[in-house]
Amino acid sequence: MEIDLTNITIDGFRFIENLQTTARQLIVCSEIIKQLNNKQLPKKVLEELLVKWSSNEELKNPTYRDSKGKVTNGGKKTAALRYYFALSESLGLTKGFNNVYMNTNISYTLLYFLAAEQSENSGTLGLYEKLFYCYQLLNVDADGIMLLLGQLADSEGKTQKSLQSEFKDALNERLVLKGELASTSIKSVINNKFRAINYVWKSPEIYAEHIIAPRYEWLATLELVSIKRGKKFTYYSLSDKGRDFYNLIPTVEGKGSFKDISEKWLSNFFFYLMGNVFYDKNRTNYYMLSDEIKDLELGRALERASKAVKSSISSKLPLINTYIFICIDLFVNRDIVINFSELYEKLKPGFTYNMKSYLPKVTGRINESYITIALQK
Repeated sequence: MEIDLTNITIDGFRFIENLQTTARQLIVCSEIIKQLNNKQLPKKVLEELLVKWSSNEELKNPTYRDSKGKVTNGGKKTAALRYYFALSESLGLTKGFNNVYMNTNISYTLLYFLAAEQSENSGTLGLYEKLFYCYQLLNVDADGIMLLLGQLADSEGKTQKSLQSEFKDALNERLVLKGELASTSIKSVINNKFRAINYVWKSPEIYAEHIIAPRYEWLATLELVSIKRGKKFTYYSLSDKGRDFYNLIPTVEGKGSFKDISEKWLSNFFFYLMGNVFYDKNRTNYYMLSDEIKDLELGRALERASKAVKSSISSKLPLINTYIFICIDLFVNRDIVINFSELYEKLKPGFTYNMKSYLPKVTGRINESYITIALQK
């Protein structure tokens, strides 16, 4: 199936606010949810656990030891630590109240994969994590990610200094073009961002560093950007995977053109995109399988999901979390590429496997939708 590059509806402005230049390591966010697991922890206790973890990583893990944005430096806590709490919340992995933190339901899906995966390269993200973070970043930060990839797309690479100097104009252009096509409510959000950039920012290049540096580091971790560092410069370029990724993101045409995604596009095409980017194996698209194999693979994946996906009621599974689990599970473990929309179409009339029936219940709010599980009599 070809990836549709047209007909994207502007359905949001996706941009993580209040980043700080040191919050660069997605692996720290993964460690936060590992330490929380099924507990609620005071911030002070969580900090102590993360400092201990980071100190150990510095000793045994050269990849982490040489990275920027570490929680510790030489075993001593850095200023970066406090910014990771905000980042993990922005990514939808944790929530905090009165300095007490806990995992969100979606983070348990990632926790399951982290426990199952034994990465050969300690300190790097495994494929489970890359798929998960790619999805979450597009879901909550697509405007930031597209902007940064776009700054590199027409070149062989650029220094951080040049990227920072160009950033204000590039962001302004995106905001203007997107605002022309947006609904009134989304246009209001975009206009507020435009006013902040042009009338509040006193030193655009300094603000730009906090926006650019962490995002490019995330993208490098996801194999989409290459980073070269010298004594006096940092040089960024798109990797081959990054160029494939960017080229396959839809282009929206208006008075100008820009790359963007929508919730519908994520549902229909995200995992096809991942199949084109992470092409280390010959994966099969789900729609090409025989009906018998489709039922078998989906049934087994649903059984795994019922054990892994966090739910307050055993007979109901959160819809989106279950979709994410099944799509990543089949992609990594069964070499099968399936998207949310295909799952829904397969489940919509009711799906029965191993004496259990599964039926999606979609409400007005997608986060409140679920899949019911019932025993067949």
